[in-house]
Amino acid sequence: MTHDPLEASALSEARLRGILESATDAILTVDETQTVLMANRAASEMFGCPIDELIGAPLARFIPERFRATHSRDVEAFGAEPISARKMGRRTDVLGLRIDGQEFPIEGAISHLAVGGQRLFTAILRDVSERRQAELRLRESEARFRRLLMQLPDAVVVSTADHISFVNEAAQRLLGAPSSALVGRETLDIFHPDSVARVTSRLGTLHAGASSTPLAEERLVCADGAIRVVETTSTLIDFHGETSILHVMRDVSELAQARSDLGQARRREEQLSRWALVDSLTALANRRGFEERIKDALARGKRSQRPVILLLIDLDRFKEVNDSFGHAAGDTVLWEFARRLEQCARTTDFVARLGGDEFVIVLEGAHGIEDAQLVARTVQSKMKVPFSLREGTLTQITTSIGIAVSGIDDANSSALLGKADEALYRAKNAGRNTIAVSGRHDDPG
Repeated sequence: MTHDPLEASALSEARLRGILESATDAILTVDETQTVLMANRAASEMFGCPIDELIGAPLARFIPERFRATHSRDVEAFGAEPISARKMGRRTDVLGLRIDGQEFPIEGAISHLAVGGQRLFTAILRDVSERRQAELRLRESEARFRRLLMQLPDAVVVSTADHISFVNEAAQRLLGAPSSALVGRETLDIFHPDSVARVTSRLGTLHAGASSTPLAEERLVCADGAIRVVETTSTLIDFHGETSILHVMRDVSELAQARSDLGQARRREEQLSRWALVDSLTALANRRGFEERIKDALARGKRSQRPVILLLIDLDRFKEVNDSFGHAAGDTVLWEFARRLEQCARTTDFVARLGGDEFVIVLEGAHGIEDAQLVARTVQSKMKVPFSLREGTLTQITTSIGIAVSGIDDANSSALLGKADEALYRAKNAGRNTIAVSGRHDDPG
């Protein structure tokens, strides 16, 4: 420990200089004339100005011209205040000016101290250009997402922490109330008391890990007290950084009394499905989603020199289910059928509904046709469990399955689907509840 005042002072100054030079934030000290007396390396890099030019320069040189007079007055007024420190750039951007003329946003803190009868001002500054750009990109992304939801023809309600956080124009028309009257309300408030328990139960499956809920019919209470019947499905989304639930609803009030005529409902279902890659009834990939994923799967198979195997699956005599129990029961069977198919698929496989009662399972990385036949037999075994319906119990649903293996000429899904369809045709002609492999004419069974 030194007792020499000069040596101690030099040591103290060296320590201070070390701190200043190692700081990642820019540090400037100016006098009452706002002339730079001290600057660290970070300040030199921030303003693009060598330190020897920075020291002795007027501070105004590093402030956009249109702000210089205001800034000078603010600094003088701050120096006269009893408060010795304050933050800058938190509520509104403070702009700096690089030596090349580029303006950039700054956050920082400024303090003043009287030394030897002279008031000195020290500012610690941080360039927040990248943060501002990231914030701008996030706002633009969120705005695009909101515009997309706003333009959808079906009603969209977003729920965050059990309260409505967004409604699109279609939802406002359906509920008969503006966004200002809906946002902030508890989400369950818009449902009829008879629907609340069912809605709560389905939403519970989302919190338990399900990605979406099956299409269901519920009743809403509009602002004027009118009751509207809707078909609705829900899925988890990230909305403004929070886990939220997206409810998509379509008004089917006029169809509630005429369920035998599903033409309009089918068209509306197709319209809902077009905006996404997911089938709204089963929550599986739809045909569009299948086309995108099979293209990638075929490309991976070509690179790895391993075939892609497609199982084309058809419910036998599904029309009889609709004719005997009604289309609502048919939809229930399709949804449960999809869940059982998912249980048969491996984590590397994917399942899709191509339309109607036609489904596919795509196998990647299979060792051979034996793997596909094992999955096909598992599917048929799963379907032996009776399907429970509100109208009664359906004893069994059987399936016919066509299997196709990709070859070097199968550059797209159409070729592979064509081979699987040929095998499925043979399987159905062989008496249904059978499995056939493309290219083999002695295998249905």
